[in-house]
Amino acid sequence: MKNKIRILPLARPLRLLAFPLASLPVQAKGDLTKSANIAPLGRISVSGHLKSNRKEPVWKMTEGKPRRKVSLKSIRSIARKYIILLIALSTLIAVIPLNRAHATQTAPLLKGWGGVGVAESDQNSTGCPSSCKAPPSAVFSGERASNMEQAFTNLTSKGLNAERVLFYNHYANKTLNQIMVNHGVSVFNYTDSRLSRTFSIAQHFSIWLVLNEHQSCDWANATTRCHQVFGGPQYNVTFTNVQGNWTSFWQNNVTRVAYSSGYSNFIYEPLNEPHSSAPTQVLVAGVWQTQPYPGKPQNLVGAYQNFINMIRNTVRDTTHFIIASNAANDGDLPTLTDSASLLMLTHHFYYQYNASCGTTAAHLVPSYTGPGNSFLLLTYCGWSNTNAQLWADNVTSYMRTAQARFGWPVISTETGADYLSGSPPNATLAGSCKYAPPNLAFVQELINDFSQSPAIGYQLWTNGDWTGSGVYGCLAGWGKSVTYPTVPSSFVHITTTTQTVPELTVPESEQRTFQNPRGQHGYYAFYRDSLSSVQSCYLATSPDATSWTYGQSTGLANLYDSCGVAFTQNPSNNRTLVYLVASRHSTSVGTNHDIDFRIGSIADSGVSLTWLTSIIALKTSSITENLGYPAIAQDINGYLHVVFSYSNDASGTSNDAQNVEVCSSTTANPTANPSWVCSNPLSNNPFPEEKVANIDTPVAMPHVLTLASGVLIIKGTCTGVESNFVTCSFGSDVIERSAVMTWNGSTQSWGNTASFTLNSASPAHIRSSGINATDGRALYAYQGGSTNLDLVARYIDSPYTTWSSEKTQCSSCVSSGNYYYGAHWTHVQGVSSIDRFYLFFSIDNNKFYSVNETDSAVASAKIVEYNNGTTSSAYPTSQSLVVATGGEAVIPVLWVQGLSTDREIWFEKRDIN
Repeated sequence: MKNKIRILPLARPLRLLAFPLASLPVQAKGDLTKSANIAPLGRISVSGHLKSNRKEPVWKMTEGKPRRKVSLKSIRSIARKYIILLIALSTLIAVIPLNRAHATQTAPLLKGWGGVGVAESDQNSTGCPSSCKAPPSAVFSGERASNMEQAFTNLTSKGLNAERVLFYNHYANKTLNQIMVNHGVSVFNYTDSRLSRTFSIAQHFSIWLVLNEHQSCDWANATTRCHQVFGGPQYNVTFTNVQGNWTSFWQNNVTRVAYSSGYSNFIYEPLNEPHSSAPTQVLVAGVWQTQPYPGKPQNLVGAYQNFINMIRNTVRDTTHFIIASNAANDGDLPTLTDSASLLMLTHHFYYQYNASCGTTAAHLVPSYTGPGNSFLLLTYCGWSNTNAQLWADNVTSYMRTAQARFGWPVISTETGADYLSGSPPNATLAGSCKYAPPNLAFVQELINDFSQSPAIGYQLWTNGDWTGSGVYGCLAGWGKSVTYPTVPSSFVHITTTTQTVPELTVPESEQRTFQNPRGQHGYYAFYRDSLSSVQSCYLATSPDATSWTYGQSTGLANLYDSCGVAFTQNPSNNRTLVYLVASRHSTSVGTNHDIDFRIGSIADSGVSLTWLTSIIALKTSSITENLGYPAIAQDINGYLHVVFSYSNDASGTSNDAQNVEVCSSTTANPTANPSWVCSNPLSNNPFPEEKVANIDTPVAMPHVLTLASGVLIIKGTCTGVESNFVTCSFGSDVIERSAVMTWNGSTQSWGNTASFTLNSASPAHIRSSGINATDGRALYAYQGGSTNLDLVARYIDSPYTTWSSEKTQCSSCVSSGNYYYGAHWTHVQGVSSIDRFYLFFSIDNNKFYSVNETDSAVASAKIVEYNNGTTSSAYPTSQSLVVATGGEAVIPVLWVQGLSTDREIWFEKRDIN
């Protein structure tokens, strides 16, 4: 946030400029930034407090005033006693053992906004009591929702997970206190009570808080003069020798309130764009020396190091990250140490317009291309969407290089669409949320870039209510146009297989990966491989989705390599039960083409999957039969249902038959191998019997979904274009069918049916089904459209008699004659703001993608989940149902990566926020 008077130091290296110094304009800014500003052009980080044209809020929140005068002597006496009390309390606090989690060096991946002031946590009484404007509070009983609560509701509804909350430290001294309270942004005025309410609101929404003291000069010690501007009329305040007050404020106020809250998702950001260049002065050998441009990070090292040591050694907080900024204006990042290894570095970015380049703008790109790879600012001009996107790419390159150079995670805690200066020819709006199309293009490109692996966190500017744009600030303006790419939690290579084809995680009708909702919340992946001459379905397990134990045998025989799993909690025995089904992918009929079944268990105390039963054939094949591609589901009463393709090629042709068969367990929640009742595939249940001659391979890859009563079975009709390990034959037609089946433990009852016509070249193995367990709507994704180039979806509602029309998920994302390489639904439920579907898919162009949506099957723009850049990404498959309140509330995603030999199995722990 910007309001610092920018004075261009004459010593600025001329080689950085694309224009003469004499051409620099003097800028007059209104309201909170009325002072003249001679700005170095093309800045990426604009140092200070308020951007141009900031407006005071309509109402002002200030501290209560005393009713009587108190003498200075009395104040000093009270202050001494208060300080002594604080010291005593802080000593007591320091010796109390704190139950804090062990520190992790993995930084949280934040995506959100910033700018909400701490005083926005105050109860909203607008219009009350006769006509209250704010909705009832969900956090504080009997209150109306504060502007902060409304802002956090809006933020989380967009799947964002972080807010940068701002406040002043007005305890530095009496004069600074009065200036900041009376002339700064009133909603930044700090009290312990306001911060406490902020934590209560954040905890309700499970949102990350970046606690930002929004001041630029509190680092100044006795040998530093730092200038900062507040409010309107503006006050240019000189800070010197305030560093001790700064660390005391954080020690005795901020950290105390934070720990008292009991909420742990917060990060310290003790300064905002600390001023380290002119007009800041440093006392050297008795002489005050004005600091050169760009800012010198060396000036900040001592202050930041003192702050870090105070947090770690005095407060004894070794579990929360600290964010340190680059040296404003436009300088490099400081070199710091942290005994807890919990440090992050930030740099703020804006795509600034300046008329000194004619109709273009000059921009500075930080880099490490100076002599000896030293820090160097590069300058170029341009004002267009394309140029803005290029600049965002350059910024991303700098941030990734900085992360490698300094060894700490990086984040941009402030990036916005404000053009900062001048009057762009295509400017939109005015005031605090002004922007131009190139600025918006810059922001979108930057967060797109930041969301690529390895991802970088970001917070956009600003959604504070003080902007004059309403409760949601700029999020209600240009922020409406921003889309938020997926920020991956982790990508990891599980294993390299011996296989040469990519069909190792299909068909998509089977669930092959999940996270245990109980105990240690481990991760599980099932995939096809051939080890020690046994081609089968193998298991990999991980406690954290990072380190994997792979190549574990499932006990299946050679060639039983098509498998799927279901799992259920077994709390009475402190475990999770896992049900495995498998078959061969055979192209011929014969005995030993069975459907196999096995039960496993995961104890709450561990991650390993232990097999409770031996493998049984729940359905055996005769010499003329071929059974394949099983899928399994558990109904709401705990019974298991297994669906699979049935083919019979008997002597002659009169007895040839094809159908889907359904087997149901006679025991609910079985812990030992149950008995099964199976449908008659030679009947018209679940679907009309087909009698095509001489078909030995399966004709379907069926799906089974749990309903409020019974299950929904989808045929998964094959069209004959399936290949390699998923060979499947075209039967009598390309009609896709569904049927409802209910089960009472002994008898299968058949209900409503529905159907639609597929494209004749739609492959069965990439089709995926999912169901909203809340409203019962089932979704079905497949390759289709009028030219078979689209990824489309349909849905069906109870009573399951009619499918909807096609809804496009990805339009013409493959070229003529080509196919999508996998598609899999995940339904996320359990948190009202995150109740939606994700569809993961690949088009075999070194990337795989996702779209997210509600159950209307109206998809968002596709998002790149993973981009290898060299080798293809194929057949992503995911956990079918994720309950956001269990485990880590992430989506396990499994896919195949690699060239034509030694295919690799990869995994993503996909953040749903």
